[in-house]
Amino acid sequence: NNFFYAYVLYRMFRIFYVEKKVGKPIEIAAYLFYACIISITVFFNTPPIIYLSLSTTLYLLLTFLYAASVKKRLASIILICLIINCIELLVNYATGYYVQDLDTAMQYNSVFGITAITILTFFIVLLLENFVNLKNGAKIAPSYWISIILIPLGSLTLILNNLTGHTKPNQVIIDSIIILGINILWFYTYDQISRLARLEIENYMMLQQN
Repeated sequence: NNFFYAYVLYRMFRIFYVEKKVGKPIEIAAYLFYACIISITVFFNTPPIIYLSLSTTLYLLLTFLYAASVKKRLASIILICLIINCIELLVNYATGYYVQDLDTAMQYNSVFGITAITILTFFIVLLLENFVNLKNGAKIAPSYWISIILIPLGSLTLILNNLTGHTKPNQVIIDSIIILGINILWFYTYDQISRLARLEIENYMMLQQN
């Protein structure tokens, strides 16, 4: 499951990045390394906070396989973490596993739930792959970057507050669905901002040529 999830993650990163800084063998090896590291955590009593920190660090390292600005790396990591965490929470709580707190080791043994997380994430990635402008590399104004980063970051904070605040399971499921929907729409907005930035550059180049 973790190795297939690594492939899903590869598809998700390719939504944001088009230009690679390394060759194909190194790229494949990096995603296999991710799958191995995540698989190793299964054999230890890994608290959610450690798992989240490790996953986020690995996501950040994977971004260095591709050419991108720091702002784009930051925005992509926050959006990816948010979508993945929403899906995991949604499936976990729907299958009867409730996170008590972020410091307590996870004991999630539902084969159906683990498989469902990967499949649902894959379908979300297939949906997001329709947003083709995210990886065009067009320069986006700083004012846009503020909202691009802060909205998902605020959503991620709400998710973590739900876990640490001992919110009722049904409320966590509802909140996860709402926040996931909001940020999929935000993916679309981000895509359109990238498209407009690209068109602005093309119009400027045409004007200069004229």
